[in-house]
Amino acid sequence: DYFVLLADENLDVADDSMSTHVTISGSMCIENIRHRLLPDQERRMLALVRSANDSSRDIAIYNSRAHGFLPKAPIQRQRVLEMLAPAWEKRFPPGGWADEDAHVATNALSLVEDIGTDSEEELQIDMAELRAEVEELHAMCSADDSTLAEKWPLIWERLHALKGDLKSLPNNGRAAAAVESISSLRGATLPNNFRGRWITIHALVKSIWT
Repeated sequence: DYFVLLADENLDVADDSMSTHVTISGSMCIENIRHRLLPDQERRMLALVRSANDSSRDIAIYNSRAHGFLPKAPIQRQRVLEMLAPAWEKRFPPGGWADEDAHVATNALSLVEDIGTDSEEELQIDMAELRAEVEELHAMCSADDSTLAEKWPLIWERLHALKGDLKSLPNNGRAAAAVESISSLRGATLPNNFRGRWITIHALVKSIWT
C-alpha cells in the first residue's frame, strides 16, 4: 500500500489532564515518523507539510523534514488532483521503482478522488473549528493584565496559529486586516494596549462569518 500524509505546520495539542495547550510543529512530527519507519515503509509514503508561512526559508525547512510543501489554502474538489500530482510524480517518478507495482497509479487516483469528494464538507468543518478556536482565544485574551503577561508566550502561539488559518481563507479583506493586526503584536512580551487591540481583531474575525 501507498500512503499520503498531510500535516499542518502548526498543530494544536491540548492536555486535558493538565489544562494546558501547546502548538507543535507538523513538519517535525513528519520527520520523526519518517525516522521511525523502515526504509521499505518510508519509501511508500508521500508526506507533505501544509502551511501559510511560505518564505523561501520556511519552505526549505519543510522540504528538509518532509517530501514537499503545500500552501495552506482551501482545497477545492476539482483541483485536488492538480494540487497533489506534482508532488506524487516527484516522489514516485514514472519508470521508477514504484512502477513495478501495477496498482500504484490506480490507487493514487482513487485516494485523491476520495479526498476531493469530502473536501467541501471538510471546509465547513474547518470554519466551525475556526469559530471555536477564536472564541477560546477570546476567553484567554479577556484575562487580567498580570495573567495576560504571564501567559503571553502561549497566547502568541495561538495568535500565530490563528494568523495561519486566516491566511488560508479565500481572498477576504477583513481576514487580511486581521492578519496584519496580529502580526503587529509579535514580540517577547505583552504588547501595549493588548486587550483593546485584540477586541478589534476579534471583531474583524467574527465579521468574516456573520
